[in-house]
Amino acid sequence: MAVTLGEVARHAGVSLATASRALNGSARTVGDALAGRVRASAEELGYLPNAPAQALARSSTATVGVLLHDIADPYFGALAKGATDTAAQAGLLTMVLNTGGDPATELRCIRMLHAQRVRAIVLAGSGYTDPAATAAIDAALAAYRAEGGVVAAVTDHGDGYDTVLPDNRGGAAALTRELLAAGYRDLAVVTGPARFRVSAERLAGVREALAEEGITLRQERVAEAEFSRDGGRRAAGVLLERGPGSGAGSARGRGRGPGPERPQAILALSDVCAVGVLAELRERGISVPDEIAVAGFDDIPLAADLAPALTTARMPLEQMGAAAIRLAMGEHRDAGGAGAAAGGAGAAAGGAGAAAGGSVAATGGSAGVAFQAGTGVPAGTAVTAGTGIAAGAAGRADGAANTPRTAGAARRTERTAVAEGAGAASTAAGGPDVAEATAGAGTAAAGTATVGIATTATTGHGAVRVLTLPVGLALRASTGHTARS
Repeated sequence: MAVTLGEVARHAGVSLATASRALNGSARTVGDALAGRVRASAEELGYLPNAPAQALARSSTATVGVLLHDIADPYFGALAKGATDTAAQAGLLTMVLNTGGDPATELRCIRMLHAQRVRAIVLAGSGYTDPAATAAIDAALAAYRAEGGVVAAVTDHGDGYDTVLPDNRGGAAALTRELLAAGYRDLAVVTGPARFRVSAERLAGVREALAEEGITLRQERVAEAEFSRDGGRRAAGVLLERGPGSGAGSARGRGRGPGPERPQAILALSDVCAVGVLAELRERGISVPDEIAVAGFDDIPLAADLAPALTTARMPLEQMGAAAIRLAMGEHRDAGGAGAAAGGAGAAAGGAGAAAGGSVAATGGSAGVAFQAGTGVPAGTAVTAGTGIAAGAAGRADGAANTPRTAGAARRTERTAVAEGAGAASTAAGGPDVAEATAGAGTAAAGTATVGIATTATTGHGAVRVLTLPVGLALRASTGHTARS
């Protein structure tokens, strides 16, 4: 028979109300000694707290809701792992909901989580481009926050939310520059669904890098696809059937040989789409990278194991999920100290390495290093000598060169941002088929020195906190790259 709260109260020699406050929490707190006595009695008797009662007492449960677009996508699987691991370490239960990338489903999930009194909601999928859908979701989240709920987002969902912000545009631009440097000037792009903001951000980065070389990305070289293997495969077929200026496309055979109408490379703006592109090329007997090179985006775990191994933009996926939970838990507040943002400088011991818009001194790093301009290297992280790149992060040092390749200069933003490291997401440089490059770490407000979180007033919900994460590059065999020493 289950032990009741009344039995715990009698065993501890306190009132029922005191036992409830000690175990379930409430606005009226119990002294440490008394609370400890109640908890000891509960443990001795084997009492299990009543979760609904705790929710009533605290106005929330020890549960975090995480909304994903597609749990079968390894991108979201890695995000979910980072989120659930971090929540578990904090004693929280994670409820993962699959929305299918549908705004109406996401809205229903938000309302359900609100009714369940979850402590926080994490929006792990992309924001939407449809203003009506965005307004409806914003209204539901505003109602939830009005009752004490907390919201954090991964990628841009507007200015009203604490956000983990990977540099999607900068990463896409950096990857495109690498393809151009490798001699691929006629690119085709498999972009994501137009309803997602992240699709527009990544495609804008590709166009930006091409424009720097005076190249216009023609519409017939762009195919939209769902973020899936099948979507990528269908989009690759469409691109291969199209000729420049042909609009709907002209029929092409499946024979080998480059052919004047084929692109030199196909850049899929998600790795799962790139898997489909590789499958379609293989079916058509087209050799990768000899006839057409292929690149992806995200660096999902299987990307390095494909044949050929996939060149891709590296997202620190697990760290992104973990950071979103920490934001939702109220961490990443200003921690004191000073770090370099655009135009600033951070110092460790010894020689100097250049970062985007600033400078960093490092000789392998030392404890207490401030956040470093444009690199996403946090305090206390080891730094590769002379590079400004976190040890183990997705970065490249070319020996004599002290300036890492970046995804453009530090991007100015109205929201004050802070960088967080992406180190664990990397593959060691010099592996069997991968060369490393940095994509530039992220966004920084001009002239702002920050470590931890810098905030700026936004809505009635207070200041918005932004964690800006760098996007690195893994250059592999699918684009003809080989390991660099």
